[in-house]
Amino acid sequence: MNRWSLFRERKGLWLPALLFLVLNLAGLIVYRVQFAGQSVFLERQLATRQDQLAAAKAEHARLASLVERARTNRGLVASLYQDRFGLRSHKLTQVTEEVKDLAMRAGLEPRSIRYPEAELEAYGLTQRSFQFSVEGTYPALRTFLNFLELSPSFLTIEQVSVRESGKIEGALALDVVISTFFAQEGSETAAAGERP
Repeated sequence: MNRWSLFRERKGLWLPALLFLVLNLAGLIVYRVQFAGQSVFLERQLATRQDQLAAAKAEHARLASLVERARTNRGLVASLYQDRFGLRSHKLTQVTEEVKDLAMRAGLEPRSIRYPEAELEAYGLTQRSFQFSVEGTYPALRTFLNFLELSPSFLTIEQVSVRESGKIEGALALDVVISTFFAQEGSETAAAGERP
């Protein structure tokens, strides 16, 4: 009996295995030729998408930080309007007395105080100025200006002019313009503590 006859007789056993092997080889070749390129393309696309996702997450974190800073700033502005500026009806007398008290503590007496006001509608504020003259020695005038600068109230020295006093020898006269701000009553900006 010849070898080939044995293969012919048992072709029902080895023919399906050979057919299976040929189909697998053909599938492997098709995969290598056609689908391997698509797999590499999909992997590159996935890497690109992951890079885009990382960039989007970084941008989201940056924007979230900006939003948080904006919220913090709004809170600080609201605190400035409510605590530091306050409403004119609540703080006017207090600030006026403080300016007079600082002058008295420095050994000076303000004469004829004028109180001009200006409305700052865009900011929901009223600017109140104190214009007056005082006479005294250089150290007393310097102490008064120092007290103004150290005041916990929101006082701004707008203008200072010094001249010789004609009344007392060695004394100086000081013309001062000090201003402060008040939140306007009924103003949305004052209520919300935000700039428009």
